Amino acid sequence: MRHADETADPREGHFAVNAFGISAVEFFWGLGLPVVVESTFLQLFLEHIGASPRVIGLVPGVFAAGIALFSMTSSYLTTHLAMKRRAVVLAHMAASTPLIGFGAVLLAGGYGVNTVTLFLGFYLLYAMGIGVTLPVWQSFLVKIFSERMTVPGLSVMMVFQIAGRLLGSLVILKIVRAFAFSAVSAGASFLGIGLMFFASSLLFLLVRERDGEGRGDAASHNLRTLIAAFRDIVTQRNFILFMLSTLESYACISVISFYANYAVNCHDVDRGIAAGLFVACIYAGAITATLAFGWFDLLALKAKFIVSKLFAVAAVVLLLAAQGLPHFLAASLLLGCSRGISLLGFSPAVKRLSGRSDATDYFSLSPVLALPFSIGIPLLCGGFMERYAGNGGAAYRAMFAGLGLLVLLSLVFVSLADFGSSRQGSGECDDPRSGQK
Repeated sequence: MRHADETADPREGHFAVNAFGISAVEFFWGLGLPVVVESTFLQLFLEHIGASPRVIGLVPGVFAAGIALFSMTSSYLTTHLAMKRRAVVLAHMAASTPLIGFGAVLLAGGYGVNTVTLFLGFYLLYAMGIGVTLPVWQSFLVKIFSERMTVPGLSVMMVFQIAGRLLGSLVILKIVRAFAFSAVSAGASFLGIGLMFFASSLLFLLVRERDGEGRGDAASHNLRTLIAAFRDIVTQRNFILFMLSTLESYACISVISFYANYAVNCHDVDRGIAAGLFVACIYAGAITATLAFGWFDLLALKAKFIVSKLFAVAAVVLLLAAQGLPHFLAASLLLGCSRGISLLGFSPAVKRLSGRSDATDYFSLSPVLALPFSIGIPLLCGGFMERYAGNGGAAYRAMFAGLGLLVLLSLVFVSLADFGSSRQGSGECDDPRSGQK
């Protein structure tokens, strides 16, 4: 991590307590995320309850759609708030409740003919809650740290979250081996995770938020101001190039959504290892990358994204050549490194490219711009696998090769983007709602 001389920014005096506050929340959320997000557990669970490959491929799209459609709600409700901590707590609590509901339904009624449909309904509600949560949370995170300490602060948070994910994935390994995917164990898992998410959200109250950490917009959003914000965003060449470069993220998510089933069905890898150890390796890679590129702040922001995409390419190459468990574990580590850097760099990149003290609009509208990727790529993968499933390993390898090409394309886009200014030829960004810079 870079060290600098003393600064007048008062937020640096709160670095330790703020880093601890957000990290405590993320550790507990990290414990449960291996079950519900970018999850090898989830794809194996869905296969167990009778979901088709198309439905398995649909799940990341459902998650992305819920986020995109309701991220604008977050902008409407919170952009005008100068102090966002209370909104962050309430949004996290609301997002937790669908998991509690699905767990309770499984415990009460077990599996039935409508279990897949019920899961998709509750999962969509969860995604909608995360859609409201993410923009205000991301805006909150980049405002409680000084610009100099944002990446180190987020790296501490990500290490705690990923450590929680790693521990959670090992617990999943034990549960799957002991109870397989019984209705009781699955229901207890979803219920317990939802309750843990709900309670741990209160730890955000430890964070010190100051009036001077940037303002919210003076007035609440309406349709006119949202349209104005959207027009402003889509005219920023560098921001659009950056959003196009997020192709890599959705390609990686699609790889993660299918490669455990590939290992189990085509290479005789133990189901428990695929559900738990693969995820553990992903998170081990993510922790390593987050420490190297976050806390020690290796490379400039643009270079971080280039490296993340090179890790993803290497992971795809390994999967194409995979012959046994070691190849899958190495690919998992590389996927983790790629995802760790991408997640770490996203919020600082959006904040920098926005040129705003409050970038909630950008965080809210980014998922909308990414919808063709976030929904289209997983759906195409699911449809492809359903149609060509009879070809076994060849179908998986063809899909992974296509996703690798998308990662290479994303590398071109990020190489063309200029991270040194928010707008090509200008370091400033006009606010379409205020008429001010």
